[in-house]
Amino acid sequence: MMTGDAQFDVTASERPGVPVLHCRGEIDVASAPELHALLADLVGQGPETLVIDMSAVSFIDSSGLGVLVSAEKDMRMTGHGLRLVAPQPQIERLLEMTGLNEVFTVVSSMSDAVTA
Repeated sequence: MMTGDAQFDVTASERPGVPVLHCRGEIDVASAPELHALLADLVGQGPETLVIDMSAVSFIDSSGLGVLVSAEKDMRMTGHGLRLVAPQPQIERLLEMTGLNEVFTVVSSMSDAVTA
């Protein structure tokens, strides 16, 4: 599944029992609704862990952060967790500045995300 927006695309895959979304480009007001729909669908399937690969995300705005926070809350309500993999340094700084680094589980590699 790929988006038509040249600024953003997302593909879904699965590690053993762990759904993974690979995001690339910019998560902003234009792309956030699509990401939200994909995340809501995956969360609805009830996985214990959901992984979002952020290593190729170059930008995220408040609407994108809101989508991630919403997915995190939905996962926590079921006793499960969401993990963000390897955000770019500028996105990691944004998470720190907004305090969201305390909300999300951020890991440095895909293997850490699926085994942690």
